[in-house]
Amino acid sequence: MLDGGVSSGVSDFNSDVFHQIEKALKTAWPSVDRAVPYIMTDSRYFDNISDNCFRFLPFLIDEQQLNSIHGVNENVDLSTLAPAVNYYRILMQEVSS
Repeated sequence: MLDGGVSSGVSDFNSDVFHQIEKALKTAWPSVDRAVPYIMTDSRYFDNISDNCFRFLPFLIDEQQLNSIHGVNENVDLSTLAPAVNYYRILMQEVSS
């Protein structure tokens, strides 16, 4: 059974926050030129504490991995973990400066 739950609001992709996300993305993965929002079902729980709740997954994943999300044997390639950690490090440095 699918949980209809409560939908989350729409965040402003022209905001400074989204530009920080894009900057961190381009620094962590220079060959990637665009950040694209991603469906994150838990984001609806954060709408009441943030004006912009961006749904973003900083992993390079293939179709099999995408389909495994929240399922049995959910997985990502180990090779994508270090760049994802680097992305979050860069983003946290950007946000704190």
